[in-house]
Amino acid sequence: MNSRKEGVSGEELAIEYLKKRGLKVVEQNVRMTVGEIDVVCYDGDVLVFVEVKTRSTLAFGDPLEAIDRRKVQKYRKMAEEYIIRRRLFDKDVRFDAVGIVGDSINYVPDAF
Repeated sequence: MNSRKEGVSGEELAIEYLKKRGLKVVEQNVRMTVGEIDVVCYDGDVLVFVEVKTRSTLAFGDPLEAIDRRKVQKYRKMAEEYIIRRRLFDKDVRFDAVGIVGDSINYVPDAF
């Protein structure tokens, strides 16, 4: 499976997992000026931005290890832009991460 198909498949797995945990998914693959937010959802009243990383194997390491400081800074900028565009200034915000290897899901709430 190529990496784009793998990523889309991983995002779908992540979305189903998040829904089962009670989060309400409102958008996915949201284009911002500096990149793309994988999943936007609500956990109660908390606005949650979710980064999804997918690997077919652990040969290149845990997928969550790919979320480095630069990626975190970029995600924060994208979240800020999202909040400004949608005028969601009164919302509490959280950043979660989902790492997927095959069918195994590692969900980290408040990851960064």
